[in-house]
Amino acid sequence: MEHGSASEVAAVQRGLDAYAELFDRVLVNLQCVIDPAVFAIGGGISCHPALFEALDRKMDDVMAHYTGFLKDMPRPHVVPAQLGNDANIYGAVATCLQVL
Repeated sequence: MEHGSASEVAAVQRGLDAYAELFDRVLVNLQCVIDPAVFAIGGGISCHPALFEALDRKMDDVMAHYTGFLKDMPRPHVVPAQLGNDANIYGAVATCLQVL
């Protein structure tokens, strides 16, 4: 399987890093508001280890922008959901069972 040229790979990495940085900013803001112990990411994106590596890699950069009392906020803990891509389906079924 071909992986593309070095410039294409670099472009993909830049795109992934940009996406991870935006995603991390959302997670940090949620951390400020609801302070969860962990963010479990499910659905289709949970099947991509490169995303979780990028999220981890960019998180320190994102958190470095926070000042004042927010700079002491705990670093969000992000993991793939144990049910992976099926997490959404299991959640929907569980909700239906509660309603019925």
